[in-house]
Amino acid sequence: TDVNVPDQGNWYQDVGIAFINELSPNHAVGIELGSESFAQVFEGGRNGQTIRYEQRPNTMWWGALYRYSFGSLGKTAFTPFAQALAGGTQYGPLGRLTGGIQYSPTGPLSFILGFEGTVLAYKFQDQWFTSPKLGMTYGMAVRF
Repeated sequence: TDVNVPDQGNWYQDVGIAFINELSPNHAVGIELGSESFAQVFEGGRNGQTIRYEQRPNTMWWGALYRYSFGSLGKTAFTPFAQALAGGTQYGPLGRLTGGIQYSPTGPLSFILGFEGTVLAYKFQDQWFTSPKLGMTYGMAVRF
């Protein structure tokens, strides 16, 4: 019996959008939502047998975030930041830590490059499993 879910690819996979409110030059809070796939490997019992499940479903996620900006590097337009997100998916809770740099050359436009670590926790047959992943993040920000 095939118990695996095939890879799911959509045009909006691995895309996120955040709405962030600056509380001060260093502190910001916001909400973020997106879609991405998570490799899930777990075991469970079925008809007295242990079955190993391997799947990579694409799921929507959402969460609340906090961002700390460290201030500009000298007199440049580069600002390092650290960000934490706590949220969830249809499978279970999600946590993400991001570290990166924001480049704000002029006006309301900024560019972001960083690295992130994400953990998705999910429950199957009363047992918890996790799907950790590391990745690179990049994007663009528009300030209003």
